[in-house]
Amino acid sequence: MTRTRLFLAVSAAALAVVSLSGCAVMDAVATHEQEHVFATHGDASAEVSLPEFVPADSTRIRIRASTSSSAELMRFSTAEALPATVCEPGALEGEPPFDTTWWPQTPPVDGMLCSDWQVFERDGAVYGWTN
Repeated sequence: MTRTRLFLAVSAAALAVVSLSGCAVMDAVATHEQEHVFATHGDASAEVSLPEFVPADSTRIRIRASTSSSAELMRFSTAEALPATVCEPGALEGEPPFDTTWWPQTPPVDGMLCSDWQVFERDGAVYGWTN
């Protein structure tokens, strides 16, 4: 009896993992967008290429990226200032490429321009987008 229950539990867990993986694949195919969440800079840089303005102490990194273009959204927390060698104050133009629940409804008009990225800070988090 115990083996049967164990088999059923393992089978259900395996089915759940396959279903969730399938949902992520279907989401990426249907929306042409993919989302990543990382606890630390080290975790993120092991899997994706982070822009050089993201400080090494960054945590709670969230990235939403297009699978068909170079458009991306990013949010992270950091105690460090963005590097002045890469970022300069400037007017933010255009609209972020995606609509998500973790992105502020209205970005400010002024922020930092970091290479191809438009970046701003709000409520202790740094937000950025590139099209």
